[in-house]
Amino acid sequence: MNKLFFAFLILSFNVLADGISDLNAFVNNISSMSSEFSQVVLDKKGLKLQDVEGVMLFKRPNKFRWDYLKPYQNQIISDGDRLYMYDQDL
Repeated sequence: MNKLFFAFLILSFNVLADGISDLNAFVNNISSMSSEFSQVVLDKKGLKLQDVEGVMLFKRPNKFRWDYLKPYQNQIISDGDRLYMYDQDL
């Protein structure tokens, strides 16, 4: 019984390793990506403070942009060397 369990365990790790390798290959071949997102901000007690919505953009090498749209408009942008933060209300 123990031999069967260990054989199953080793086989499971091989499948997991193959899945991780496939995921890494997929991610490394992405040159750009965009997505809408929603974010929930919680306090220390787990109570909801805020719902946030926005758009995320990514482009290789090392460039990204987060546009927060609701409830306030903010941007976080990186050109690969610097990080820029823009608050439209300031």
